Amino acid sequence: MQVPIGWLKEYIPFDYDIDELGRILTSIGLESESFTPEPLNFNNVFIAKIISRDKTPDDRGFIYTVDVGDTGGVLTSTSATIFSTIPDMEIGLKYPVALPGGRVGELEIDERKYETYTSQGKFCCATELELTKLEFVDHKDGTVAWVDDLQDTDGRALSIFPDCEDLEIGTDLAKWLLDDPAVTIELTSNRGDCHCMLGVSREMQVVTGAELKAPVIAESIDEAASQVEDITIIIDDPDGCMLYAGLIIDNIRMAPSPLWMAKKLFTVGLRPISNIVDITNLALYEFGQPLHAFDLALIKGRKIIVRRAKDGETMSTIDGIVRKLTPADLVIADSTDPVAIAGVMGGYASEVTGDTKKVLLESAWFDPVSVRRTSRRLALRTEAAIRFEKGIDPNGVVRAAKRVAELVNKLRCGDPAPAMAVTRAREEEEIVIPLDEALIGKVLGDEIPTGQVETILENLGFLIDGIAPGLKITVPSFRRDIFIAEDVIEEIARHVGYDNLAEELPRIHMRTGLVDDDLRLRGEIKNRLAGIGLWELNSFPLQGDAVLERPNHLIPGGTPAKITNPISEDANNLRISLVPGVVDTFIRNLKRGAPIRDVFELGKVYWHDGTDFTERHEIIIGCLGERTGKKKLRNREKGFLKLKGYVETFLELVGLEGYDIVADESAPSSAPRHLITRGDENIGVIEMIHEDSLQGETFERPVTTMTIAWETVRDAYEKKIAGKTFHQLPVFPAAERDLAFVLDESVAYRRVLESIRSAAGEHLVNAELFDVYRGQQVGENKKNIALNLRFRHPERTLTDEEVDGWIADIIKLVEQNTQGRLRDW
Repeated sequence: MQVPIGWLKEYIPFDYDIDELGRILTSIGLESESFTPEPLNFNNVFIAKIISRDKTPDDRGFIYTVDVGDTGGVLTSTSATIFSTIPDMEIGLKYPVALPGGRVGELEIDERKYETYTSQGKFCCATELELTKLEFVDHKDGTVAWVDDLQDTDGRALSIFPDCEDLEIGTDLAKWLLDDPAVTIELTSNRGDCHCMLGVSREMQVVTGAELKAPVIAESIDEAASQVEDITIIIDDPDGCMLYAGLIIDNIRMAPSPLWMAKKLFTVGLRPISNIVDITNLALYEFGQPLHAFDLALIKGRKIIVRRAKDGETMSTIDGIVRKLTPADLVIADSTDPVAIAGVMGGYASEVTGDTKKVLLESAWFDPVSVRRTSRRLALRTEAAIRFEKGIDPNGVVRAAKRVAELVNKLRCGDPAPAMAVTRAREEEEIVIPLDEALIGKVLGDEIPTGQVETILENLGFLIDGIAPGLKITVPSFRRDIFIAEDVIEEIARHVGYDNLAEELPRIHMRTGLVDDDLRLRGEIKNRLAGIGLWELNSFPLQGDAVLERPNHLIPGGTPAKITNPISEDANNLRISLVPGVVDTFIRNLKRGAPIRDVFELGKVYWHDGTDFTERHEIIIGCLGERTGKKKLRNREKGFLKLKGYVETFLELVGLEGYDIVADESAPSSAPRHLITRGDENIGVIEMIHEDSLQGETFERPVTTMTIAWETVRDAYEKKIAGKTFHQLPVFPAAERDLAFVLDESVAYRRVLESIRSAAGEHLVNAELFDVYRGQQVGENKKNIALNLRFRHPERTLTDEEVDGWIADIIKLVEQNTQGRLRDW
């Protein structure tokens, strides 16, 4: 929201400069910064007065002598001669003139010498200066007129030049149009009331103590029922539209707006279009009430119906684009078709043009949620939608329409009807909040005088009833973000000034928080993962379409959960897998030269299972391998084995047993994948992301990940905790034996370890691998593994016979389960 300082002073007098105004607004919660309007499409255009007019010797046109006053060195003289073919510019009147060295649009202005005279510039019409979008035509006789024979209030053809009579000769028009400095205020979603000059003026009324002077409205216009002559208003959706007012303006006389109005629009970043459109924009910035003008002749059946769009219904908006509507969209329709998208944009079919003779002015209150959804779905962020979605003042609807009527009368560009049709579908209840003065001191830590409290609240529009210390505060209709006493106290604190409040620490009464079992267990599992050397990662749960190329192999048939109103195209899905978050973290850290750590994450994934959306927690462990280089296969294997070590250590810590790690034959050879199975169930997946598929982002380093569902880990861990027992420290010595087995390369060490533990019984206290050998002595595709086994009895010393018997059982079971053999050399 742009706030020009001169425009603001029209409502509330003050002496602050633009910097001080910005500081004050920021201090009361309206964060401000300087505003630089877009540059105009012209320069070196000055206001000049015609002194004389003579025909050129060749009878091609006219030589006008003009008084340009002091141009600041653009001309050395205060007069200039200008050639023009326009015959009807009057002596004694003022016109905008572009002088040499200037520019109007793409046209560079130079001094031109003819045989007997010199032209030192050109007269500039309103369209060239972008003071209107109305067009004009040149006639064969050299005269110029507006299209559609636009006329002024006396029936004469309008001049194509702006009315400059109120400006001093020599005025630089560009500087004059932009000489009202402004600030931009960044408004939070709850401060829709300050999306207008009156809202900011109310805030400044508290600061200055001056009386607010509101814009003049046409008080003589009455409010009629839902039907007046020529129009009937019907609200079919009371939830979407609480109030709708329609004012008919007859005898429309389209014309460019006067310069004083164009200047106001320029200072807030708008461009003038025509008097009727500019009036509605001016009222929008004054009251914060969006308005729209329909060509009444194009409204079928003379009916306005506020309803939801029909399924498959379409409408062409004023930008010429056909919009497909849904039943969730609120529309303004005539007796057959939509003519506007409520609160967002008007329709092309009912747009006001130069041919319009009778206008229906719309002023309404639309549901903020409905407008926001439609605006975001259609990607139409209009000035109207921005205000409606923040919530407008229902009591300002009729007032804004009456302001338009006042401006129409002032500009003499139409005849407003004596009554407007007003349909109220429902009434909004007043919000009354009890306020105890003791609570103010308790919340702010400082006592605020009763008189100061009442002055602040009354100037902000609140009504106060009751006697201190117990007050009843009625919230104004334009502040629907105030619901409780603390909200009212915040308003007081803003204008007292947070810097002026006493410094005191708040007295907080702490209560013990409740932690459910699942949350507690997640914390314990995270500690286990951190304990084996992994760093915790928390990745962003929103992802783009590109990451869907890496699906979640634990969720067969799941489809991504799409976001209907994404914050960006790179975040339009809820993640279906934790893998992209790990990959992106490695890429980001590599590019920034940050240390590379092996990571884990315990986070949620989301998907649609064909019936409904669902979610669950999963655990992922991620490792970044070494550069592949010449030892590509070996380095990939090392990365896989490193991750496999983390996985087996972790699963042992949480007590998950009876699983196998088997190769997934369906995976491509360039990106091998292994499944963690338990019986017929796939409980986890280990996958290697080929460095080539990462397009060099990881500098030829593969990424290996393991993913497992949280429920699987949780159930195993709970079972382990439930079976945990405590033992005395050992008193008797241990008996140790070393065993070595020759196995196929494909046999997992874990399968050997499970066989040993199964055969050894309860007195095996430790089994540790201390050597792996591959070479000629064991043969091709074979390996030799050597283990140290330790046995101990808690109540006596074991005998050699007992230990030898267990060793014999171990050898037998290992050879049976692995098809290996005890090394015999």
